[in-house]
Amino acid sequence: MAMEISSEEEAAPDAVGSSLGLAGAVVASESSSSSRQGTFGLQASLRRFFQPSHPEAQKPVRFLPGKQGGRPLSREMKQIIAQVAEKQALEQKALDEALIARESEVQSKKRYYGGRPKGRSSGRSDLPVAVRAALVQEMELAVAGDRFSDETEFFSYFAKKFALPKKRVKTLWLQRSLVKKTSQKNKLSRKPHRYTGAKGTKRSHLKRAYRGFRLPGAGRKHSFPDLVDKAREWFNEMRSYGNQVLRVDLYNYYIHLMEMDKIRVQADLSDPKLLQPKRTPLQVRLSELDKQLASQKKSDKAKESLKGRLEKWCSARNLRPHLVTKLTPLQEQSRCHLTWQSFDRALWLAACSDEETLGKHVSKPKQFLEHRASLAILFADQIPLWIKAGAERSLFAEWERKPTSQAALRQDLAALHDKQLSGQADVDSGLVVQHPDSSGEPLADRFRLTYEARQVLLNYNSPGTPPTGLCYKGLIIISGPHARLSNISQDGKWLCDETFEWRGNLVSHKKGTSVGRLMEPWRALRAQKPHLFEHVSVMMQPSSNADSIILSWVAQELSEAFPALLVQRDCLGASFTESVSGAHFLGNTIQTLVAPKMTASLQLTDTDFSRRFKSLCRTSMAERRSLGQKALTESGKSSVWAASVEDICETIVSAQKACAEDASDWVLSGLRRNGMLAYRPLDGKLQPAELSTPSFKDLPQGSARLRSEWLEPRFGWVQDGIPSEPDWSLIPGTAAAQELLDWDVAHGDKNSEEDYFCDMDSLPPTLRWNCFESGVLKLPPALLQKAWKREASLAVEEKARILAKKAERQLVSQAKRSVSEKFKEAMRLKLKDISRQQALALHVPEAGKAKAKAKPASGKAGSLTKALKKGLKKSSLKTAAALLAGSQKKVQELISAPEPPKTLQGPLFGKQVRIVAELSPSHLVGQEGKVSSHLSQKLTLPSFGLACATLNLSEKDVMPLSESWTKSLEWQPLRLSRLFKKEVLLNCGLWCEDDSFVPEPVEVTLAKKPKMLLDQQMNAAWALVRHHFEQKGPCSSVL
Repeated sequence: MAMEISSEEEAAPDAVGSSLGLAGAVVASESSSSSRQGTFGLQASLRRFFQPSHPEAQKPVRFLPGKQGGRPLSREMKQIIAQVAEKQALEQKALDEALIARESEVQSKKRYYGGRPKGRSSGRSDLPVAVRAALVQEMELAVAGDRFSDETEFFSYFAKKFALPKKRVKTLWLQRSLVKKTSQKNKLSRKPHRYTGAKGTKRSHLKRAYRGFRLPGAGRKHSFPDLVDKAREWFNEMRSYGNQVLRVDLYNYYIHLMEMDKIRVQADLSDPKLLQPKRTPLQVRLSELDKQLASQKKSDKAKESLKGRLEKWCSARNLRPHLVTKLTPLQEQSRCHLTWQSFDRALWLAACSDEETLGKHVSKPKQFLEHRASLAILFADQIPLWIKAGAERSLFAEWERKPTSQAALRQDLAALHDKQLSGQADVDSGLVVQHPDSSGEPLADRFRLTYEARQVLLNYNSPGTPPTGLCYKGLIIISGPHARLSNISQDGKWLCDETFEWRGNLVSHKKGTSVGRLMEPWRALRAQKPHLFEHVSVMMQPSSNADSIILSWVAQELSEAFPALLVQRDCLGASFTESVSGAHFLGNTIQTLVAPKMTASLQLTDTDFSRRFKSLCRTSMAERRSLGQKALTESGKSSVWAASVEDICETIVSAQKACAEDASDWVLSGLRRNGMLAYRPLDGKLQPAELSTPSFKDLPQGSARLRSEWLEPRFGWVQDGIPSEPDWSLIPGTAAAQELLDWDVAHGDKNSEEDYFCDMDSLPPTLRWNCFESGVLKLPPALLQKAWKREASLAVEEKARILAKKAERQLVSQAKRSVSEKFKEAMRLKLKDISRQQALALHVPEAGKAKAKAKPASGKAGSLTKALKKGLKKSSLKTAAALLAGSQKKVQELISAPEPPKTLQGPLFGKQVRIVAELSPSHLVGQEGKVSSHLSQKLTLPSFGLACATLNLSEKDVMPLSESWTKSLEWQPLRLSRLFKKEVLLNCGLWCEDDSFVPEPVEVTLAKKPKMLLDQQMNAAWALVRHHFEQKGPCSSVL
């Protein structure tokens, strides 16, 4: 029976089969006749094959339901088939979802990996620079072969060969030189997406950043290139002046340029006569300026981004300088010249001056002249060394390095509190840590000592002999009472008499008396290994520093080794004292100094010795620590290794020997590099060193630490072989000149053509330094005019302060010269009867400030002992300065401004008051003081408390002291013992004696106060209060 086939339902079985699989096709077959499906499907296929033009040929076959034939399926089979169909449908659905997710992930990553979003056409793809270089090379070879008749044929041929547009080939040919140069310079790879450079090349990190995808200069352009150029010029100008420029400074200047440019554009747009062709670009620029300024004000991220781009645009790098100083280039240059000039002058005095001139600086000029040919030049400086027994670097587990969250910290605190309230003894928490008790560890586990490095230059005053440099015997200064190992015998007695004054007390060491246990470990080491002390000397000082007593002993030792000596040191305060100057005078030693804050650039120890020496000491000490800790561990001891005296001495000696191996090379090269050895004595005059020492031609002067302009006047202050004396007033003079320049920048004249009448032939009182008056430092007329304007603008108090400081400096300098001349005259008279060595032995150096002593309650002044008189005696320098400062007429002449008018004081002026308000810090409450000023409801209490500070309070914070008031209790200084701290922690539940648990690390917080529970804070507070009042005695019963 023929059935009508519907073209709309012809594809139904295929659709079901594709979605449900085989089981779905079986289920779908139950609703139609299988024989008719086959017959009509075959007929439809034949019609489509034999009659394709028939209108019914392209319609899908429609199966009409008919009577089902055959044996029906059982219920169990239908259920199985349905389950299989459902399982296949779920699997197909999961597969479709996975494909969709993968497609979305690929589309999202395309932008990150350089691809383009789906459906968007690709832009222009540039050839890598290395590939362009290869194409250019091939084109050049073709040109050399003369294969083409004209350019048209040439470009057409290579456009076809390279599969590029002819326009791009022309552009490539025009850029051939830039392409080849860029590829060769950066050694680029033809596959920059895979390799950073060509095969076999090594490139730095900065060079690897450029792979050569495009030519330099491509990409986004600056929005305001003219402003970038101005910022670059400003940055280069600031650096050429030596000024420090931070990233924020460059950023602020660029923002300032943008704001100024915005004002200029707005002014131009306000002109109604401006034509539209010129108005449009200004409007675009104004819009861009507003947009960028708004983004900078809105976002901190935009600020940091612009700072980085400005750093790149200006070719700057944000680095940490090796030398940080507050000196300006003018001050650095003047101090550098003063150092060189001072060294040249001292060298001339030691090597070329006559006996009369030399006698002003040494005690025995004839003896000095006898040994002048063997003149030694010594360069000394102190190096601080920290010898510590700290643990080496060790490994830490992950749980030790992983911090604990705040939530876990609070939970542990709460759990610990609950356990403590419940009375449980075993508290297991990461908050309770068993701290090692270090009360038994020696105090010398970590201490500081000072090593004085000394380099000596020999044969410099011997014509025809090449100079040599060497490392001289070093000096170790350890902590302890003043003593020197060279004056102690092996059996522990003083070898010779020794006297010095320390903090106003006279200390005497008598020959033959016992030294006790003083320097006992070093004496034992000297007996065991005496060869070590052939390379170093050992002295003691309370703070392990070089004071005037130590330097006086050093001068005595050096004078015994070198009869004619020239010493250069830095501006250490002890070097200027009367004691050290007297020791140098008696020891026939001439001293010269390095100007303040110039040691890092000019001193030989800092430039060529100290870094290497410290590195060798650290390496040697690390090896000793490792071996010592290993030996302790193998012996079963759990203590930490501590450096012994032997370890310290051997470490220093080994490092000194290592530096001394090639000292003849680096001493000469370092001194030449620092500009010291510019002259050499020859025939009684100073002449350029290259003339008499040809080897110096291979040792040029100057380094990266010295500016080129500093070396230009290096030979300018020597005339006829005699250098002029240095004018040390250049240091305050250049500081005053720099202040004037800074004032001119901050208060520049708005009208530069304005006339200002002033005395152009004289200097203002605040600038009357010797360097200006002598013409060493000259001010140009324009700056001198501004100096008078600044003088007129200064307040009366400020002018008086500047002049008083200037007068004080001049008085102290005059006092030092007066005391020095008096001491030298007295020593010359004494040396007529005794020798220099005896005078040095009798020399009494002084150091430390004398402590104030209470006046005796009764008795006459004559009843004081001789030792007390010497303790109360003032130094001659202070006496001379007081005598010179007693005359106030000179100071009043310098201060031309009138005194400020006196103001009326309040009722509390000169009275004793007590602080009654709760102030910060709280220990001020209850303290008393005398009011030195009461103006405008404000009080001033000078020399207040143990720190002798000055307090400025309101009159509401104090009350006049009454006789009926009792004395207030004073807060005791907080000195807590380890046992007391442990007891407080136990009471608060923060200490556990049981160390069976493994401690967990606690996260470090930025809170100023530790977070504890309320009862823990109260327990700790009551413990501290009880500790305070227990020290007072009677008040302990209150608690």
